Amino acid sequence: MPCFAQTEWYQKDFILGTFYDPPCLGLSIEKDSSSFQLAKDAYFNLLTGTQENRFINHEYDGMVRALSIASKLGLFYLVSDNRYFQAYDHPFDSINGVSLITQYRNLATNERNALYGYNLGDEPHFNSTHLENISSWKWFIESSEPHKLVYLNLVGSFAADNNWGGFKHGNKDGSLDKPEMEDYEQYLTYYIDSLRPAVVSFDHYPFFKNGTVRRDYFYNLAIVRAKAGLRPFWAYPMTVGHYDYIDPNEAHLYFMFFCPLAYGAKGLIAFTFWPPSENGFRTSLFDRNGNKTLTYEIVKRINLYVKKVVAPVVMNVQNIAVYHVTNFPNQQQWMSDTLNQNSKVIASIGNDQVMAGVFKNLKHTYLFIVNKDLTSISNIEIVLKGKIEKVWLAPSVVDFDEITSLSYTEKRTIINIKINCSTFILPTISGGEGRMIRIQ
Repeated sequence: MPCFAQTEWYQKDFILGTFYDPPCLGLSIEKDSSSFQLAKDAYFNLLTGTQENRFINHEYDGMVRALSIASKLGLFYLVSDNRYFQAYDHPFDSINGVSLITQYRNLATNERNALYGYNLGDEPHFNSTHLENISSWKWFIESSEPHKLVYLNLVGSFAADNNWGGFKHGNKDGSLDKPEMEDYEQYLTYYIDSLRPAVVSFDHYPFFKNGTVRRDYFYNLAIVRAKAGLRPFWAYPMTVGHYDYIDPNEAHLYFMFFCPLAYGAKGLIAFTFWPPSENGFRTSLFDRNGNKTLTYEIVKRINLYVKKVVAPVVMNVQNIAVYHVTNFPNQQQWMSDTLNQNSKVIASIGNDQVMAGVFKNLKHTYLFIVNKDLTSISNIEIVLKGKIEKVWLAPSVVDFDEITSLSYTEKRTIINIKINCSTFILPTISGGEGRMIRIQ
């Protein structure tokens, strides 16, 4: 099912991407190929071109080298050419613009096929200069390369509370007050409604070392999903410990990968693949010496699971609703999607820590059940509306690997004819885990 495109680009594949890509040092093709292979082996399919200058050459020659290696490995690549990358800092220059497009249009076929699009930058500020610069580059590149994605990632709603990058009404109290929410939605109007990107992408990292959880996390997912409309949206799971954020464990990673999927996200960009050298950043999928961490193995397994189990549903079946039982965790703010008597498909869920994304097309209805707690829960009673004799459970992400059967397991329901409902029990779901269930 093709996704919405602003021009002639549309999203065909679910995206599993890297932020702070594997290094491409330019010393030897073998070493750079081995470096990119690390992402391929973990089931990533897109490198976003984001990396420090010492780890990637952002000149044209460096971009072509990266595209050439990506093409041989079957990876997609977003160009981050320094003539425009971080476009908010580069007023549009027609000479550079024409030179840029001419060069990339004339690449060899393999490199053109690996060229997924152009990365404009990360987290533009809430000001007219950033919008003007990005807008000029966006429309120029998009009109010149209509079959390629012109990509921009937006900051999360917590920026409004922190008075980050041009926000002015934040009180820095760790919650999202109404003036802050209104500021953030104006920011989204700036960069979504006026700029009209083909993909709406944003980052939001909910977990802190002191155990607190941001209270606007699910609001942010909901408002981005709403603003995106028919366009795909992508989210950023946090895979690197940094500053006051937690060093994520398996449950945190499940949560940050699976919650966006319940909202219908069609891309997940791991922040970060390689650890930034900036002070305050700790290990990610690799440590500072380039050694794989446990996070690499966990994310590899999650990516494989998403690719084989979740993505086929998300990419082909419409996400029609998201329901929470309560505002857990930490009294989430501005939630308008709590389960109620008017909810579609689901009558009730017997656990306050659970949420559900509902996907439906003419053939099937799916529920993606997510445990919002970081510890396992068991015997979750799910009551469906109508007479439904059976449901089918997808395999779990726990211990999932290449040889795990993709078959759904049949489970009979208990039908209550009097109230026209059908009940089944989901035995166990790990902390943060998401589980796909087919109803029909």
